[in-house]
Amino acid sequence: MGRATGIYMARYVIGAEEAHTLLVTASNRSHSPLGHVGATLVTGGQLRSLDGRRTGPAG
Repeated sequence: MGRATGIYMARYVIGAEEAHTLLVTASNRSHSPLGHVGATLVTGGQLRSLDGRRTGPAG
């Protein structure tokens, strides 16, 4: 979870607590375990952002 939190911190220029909250929100909205959401983000998978757009590597 530390790497996933760091990715959100860098992407949105936010602190660790807020980044963790975003990951928890993504987990709740997708009905996926928090660890799965974090692993998906770290391995370059796409997640739905809080506004419905996909987030992930450009390309």
